[in-house]
Amino acid sequence: QFEEYNKKAIEGLSEEQKEEFYEFSENEFFHINDLFPSLQWMSTFLLAYGVFETTLNKICLLAHRTSNSTLSLNDIKGQGIERAKTYLSKVCRATAPFNTPDWQKIIALSKIRNVLAHSSGDLDLDIKKHQEMFNESKTDKTIQITNHDEMLNIASIQLTAEFVFRAIETFHSFLNTVCRTNVD
Repeated sequence: QFEEYNKKAIEGLSEEQKEEFYEFSENEFFHINDLFPSLQWMSTFLLAYGVFETTLNKICLLAHRTSNSTLSLNDIKGQGIERAKTYLSKVCRATAPFNTPDWQKIIALSKIRNVLAHSSGDLDLDIKKHQEMFNESKTDKTIQITNHDEMLNIASIQLTAEFVFRAIETFHSFLNTVCRTNVD
């Protein structure tokens, strides 16, 4: 289809116009074929992570309202999932979920989330966290390394659909574990 479209589009154009069209067309094809899906999977992961974090915070709120504790989540130092972990494990004494493989995976996912949220997946390999992400990505086939430039010491990472689906499964599994745990 793409080739048929191109043939029709260049009919009657000069060689210079054809060259400009092909250059433009290649760029558009890159955006449609490579860039947009990459951005979509990144956005989906970031949204799923945000929903996970919000749900964890709501569980803390529910635990506070159903307990006799005077401490709320807002009274706990820290931020994000680590603050929720502190609240649930210290205030509610729900430590078991945080000793699971799912929680370890979520810690790794939070690092990926932070790199994506703060740099859109563009890695400056002179930054330790970015270098760690780059090294971990080399062994994970669900994260693709692109635009690696050794001279500039930069690279980009892109998530695959498989990565996003696995992350969502992990979030779901962990939240089920938390909800089945007795809290004080």
